[in-house]
Amino acid sequence: MVPCTDFLTPRWLIAKMVRFRKAAEDLVYLARGENAGRGWKMADGREASFDDISVFVIPLHQCLSANRKKNPKLSGPVAR
Repeated sequence: MVPCTDFLTPRWLIAKMVRFRKAAEDLVYLARGENAGRGWKMADGREASFDDISVFVIPLHQCLSANRKKNPKLSGPVAR
């Protein structure tokens, strides 16, 4: 599914939107588990959520990169 965009949206932005949507879908699938007949079960056998699941993917790496430029004391690898 491609996000709703117009012809003025740059391709790089569309690619990021698709990437973040895919990450959100993966998180929901991991939290939901699989239907075990009488409820949802995680892959390791624990019970999974019966509730609706909402996921927000917030790309914090860009904020961290900007802060590292301002403050070099913030060191270490950036997780992606």
